[in-house]
Amino acid sequence: RYLRGAILLLCLPAACSYSGVDEKRQEQIILTLATRCAAPAPCATTAQSPAFSTLAVSGTTTACASCHSGATLNGGLDITNYSSVLARVSRGSASCSTFYQKITAGSMAPNSNSSINQAAFNWIQGCAAP
Repeated sequence: RYLRGAILLLCLPAACSYSGVDEKRQEQIILTLATRCAAPAPCATTAQSPAFSTLAVSGTTTACASCHSGATLNGGLDITNYSSVLARVSRGSASCSTFYQKITAGSMAPNSNSSINQAAFNWIQGCAAP
């Protein structure tokens, strides 16, 4: 079982084809398989759930918007748009969220900081409220 999973992980990034699947979705598939994230349990926001605006307050607008908003949507992400960010989130599971993985240990980590990381973690764990 583990050998089959290791072979699959070696194949996915290098040679496998995902006809009809866009690049963002391909990355989500690979990260999900790599981290062995299961489908998240149903998640419901409450009055205490952090709102999407907490990301901007933490600094995402300053640190990320020059490349991820308006006419410049690198990676197709608009950091100022709830739906755009939500598409990269697994509600209730920061560790299984592409957005969180990228800002904490992935390609966006050098542009992030502890305030952004903590706000993203809290927002995602709190079910990614609008």
